[in-house]
Amino acid sequence: QCERKTFDMGHERIGTYVDANVGLETHKTFALLVFSTAITTWGLGILEAAQRASDVTGLSAYTVRKWASLYYLALIGTPPDDIDNKMVGDLLSSERGKHCGNAGSILHDEEFRLSAREFVHCHAYKRGEPNMTTKDFRDWIEERFGVSVCIETARVWLHDLGFTQKHHHKTVYFDGHEREYVVAYRKEYVNKMDELDRRCLYPGHTPELLPGEKPLIQIHHDESTFYANADQSSHWGDGALSILKQKSLGQSVMVSDFIEEAGGEYLKHGGEEARLHLETQTEEYFDNEKLLVQVDKAIDIFEAKYPAAQALFLFDNAPSHKKCSDETLNAEKMNVRPGGKQPVMRSTFFNGEVQEMVLPNGQPKGLKIVLEERGVDTRGMNADKLREELNTFEDFKNKVTILQERVEGRGHLCLFFPKFHCELNAIERCWCHAKKYTRAHANGSITRLRPIIPEGLNTCTPDIIRKFFVTCRDYVKAYREGHTCRDVDRVVKTYKSHRRVFSVDQ
Repeated sequence: QCERKTFDMGHERIGTYVDANVGLETHKTFALLVFSTAITTWGLGILEAAQRASDVTGLSAYTVRKWASLYYLALIGTPPDDIDNKMVGDLLSSERGKHCGNAGSILHDEEFRLSAREFVHCHAYKRGEPNMTTKDFRDWIEERFGVSVCIETARVWLHDLGFTQKHHHKTVYFDGHEREYVVAYRKEYVNKMDELDRRCLYPGHTPELLPGEKPLIQIHHDESTFYANADQSSHWGDGALSILKQKSLGQSVMVSDFIEEAGGEYLKHGGEEARLHLETQTEEYFDNEKLLVQVDKAIDIFEAKYPAAQALFLFDNAPSHKKCSDETLNAEKMNVRPGGKQPVMRSTFFNGEVQEMVLPNGQPKGLKIVLEERGVDTRGMNADKLREELNTFEDFKNKVTILQERVEGRGHLCLFFPKFHCELNAIERCWCHAKKYTRAHANGSITRLRPIIPEGLNTCTPDIIRKFFVTCRDYVKAYREGHTCRDVDRVVKTYKSHRRVFSVDQ
């Protein structure tokens, strides 16, 4: 298709370009030079010329033909006198390494990744409004960073940032994790655990004790309910088999137990164990009184097993755990005015003087009287404001629960996990491990459920339990470094080794 005169000029210019640019695009240029020489000088056909160039350069004949086609087809319609070195250079230059993938994508910019993750977290799900779409994300990129990408690229970037299309399912619900009072207590908890860690006894760590101190052994407590109809949630299938499941979870067994870190097992010794099974269908519900009985038994077992150590009991914020005695100073149980249905609380000290919590006629004082006696102007305050103000005083702020009094009264330490932070409790992972077993073996019968619960709990070996405690320490470390609940899982689960390198975002 190329005119003979144009072909000859193109051939001549190749030689001129080679002479002027030795080493530039050597393979491509020399292959085309041999190809065109074979046609113009030796009179070979296209296939023979391409094969001759292949023999000389070592490139495939197909590659030579493809390059020649692109070069000479680009010259069609170009006057011979306009074919100069610049045009030849543009045609023969390689595009290797010049595509957009090597130009540096904004996706690798740390500021972009942090901003993008924040944008998706805020707009992915909006109650009462359409959820964020890939187009919304693309438009945000263009508006915020001035970069135009197609919808498919925006979708790929979302996957690279760790996002996928999610169907609703139960997971960790971030509701009160970052409330001001929760964050404040979480900081206190982290500081307290750091302070006590030097005394803790666990594998690989030798306690650092001051005179008169005993080594500490962490003991985590929790309750969980096992259901007879809870079975496995996934299976392999081709769609031909339809499985009908029970609508109800069926009868249940509640288990309350302790795990200790030193031995890496549930708290037991000499044939005695602290575990409590409770069937709510035939027995009463688990309350503070049953918990106190179980705690007394757990302390007896611990002292028999570790006579030279001190226990550090950790409980969650369940109402049965945080119950205070009626005499405990508690603003939440007080009325605004005297009398009514409010407990008679013990006397307290304020500014070095005794403050009675009852009037001379025997009626309990209300919030207003107690605050006014402490010099607070209560005008314009509602009940919530009055309670909030009273809780700023140390004697009302530091309420001691019945459980805490019982544990500390027997010479051990008692702490409570921050609210909403089940990831700090090692026994929570034991429940997950055990329920995987019970769901695989339950058949809907309570008589079948009873024996497989201990079997499922015993699948947690000492090594597994100790790893659960290590994970809890990793979470404490992440919170100490300032991470929030939304990114702490990603930080803790980042696997670090000499064989794997992670980016900042991953």
